[in-house]
Amino acid sequence: MALVDFDPLPWWPGREDSPWRKGPHRLNAKGDFDLTLAALQGEPTLLEQAAALRGHAAVALGNNSVVAGVPLKGELSLRSADATSAIAALALDSGGNSVAVNGRLSTAQRGASDQWDATLAAPALNQLAPLWRLFAPRGIDASLNGSVHASARISGRWPDIATRGQLDVNDLQLAATRVQRAKAAWQIDSAANAAIDVQASLERLSTSLAALKGTPPIDSAQLQLKGTLRDHKLELRADTRALPPAWTDTLQGKPPVAPPAAPTAPATSASAPARTLAILQAQGAMLDTPLRNAGWRGSV
Repeated sequence: MALVDFDPLPWWPGREDSPWRKGPHRLNAKGDFDLTLAALQGEPTLLEQAAALRGHAAVALGNNSVVAGVPLKGELSLRSADATSAIAALALDSGGNSVAVNGRLSTAQRGASDQWDATLAAPALNQLAPLWRLFAPRGIDASLNGSVHASARISGRWPDIATRGQLDVNDLQLAATRVQRAKAAWQIDSAANAAIDVQASLERLSTSLAALKGTPPIDSAQLQLKGTLRDHKLELRADTRALPPAWTDTLQGKPPVAPPAAPTAPATSASAPARTLAILQAQGAMLDTPLRNAGWRGSV
């Protein structure tokens, strides 16, 4: 199977006023398939069927392919020498940004030895703006800027999984939302007594979405989750340059209430900016019942 300088526009023209119509689009791709599905008992899931495949499959997107004028290059593959495990891989490069996913699927022990690794290196999100406009809702700000770097590993198969990873965001603008900086690191294990550690922070979050119009920017926020599924603590802190009831009225859809007149203060006090620090703390545990993920019990 092959595509040579294929333009999908005549086949899928889209709306007359859509960014898709502007193009340009050009696809060069090759595919190679030789797969056999082993017989499985019962009603196997999609992942179980993929793990039981024998043979190989690969699709490669050529170096001179473009969608909406953005260059694309990538490869997707699946291979297995027997019917007990399969190796999957995805690599995609576009406009100086890249994503890679590598995974191993197994038919043994209900996927206990499955493993997935993913990395995202997107230092130039602005180069992907034409692609974002293809999917952005009509009439909204379709801006895209900033950088995102992330990596993650997932071991096992749902619901018995463990994952760890990290995220780093800088000067992100996605439509009407802006984040100056965000960081996260996590280690999560679904085993009842395994350690859980999640740390996340952000600086200067602002949005002009209609649902949150008038909400002041969040100067900083920190999230911390520690413990195990059976006993964990969560704390969320957020700092904003506003005092109640200004931002609480905004969230409740009420008009802002003017603060009462205050006596004249010394010049040094009058210059101090108004601020609000909100803290949310919770402690609890997943319910220990025969049904997995049955619920959560705790205090806030």
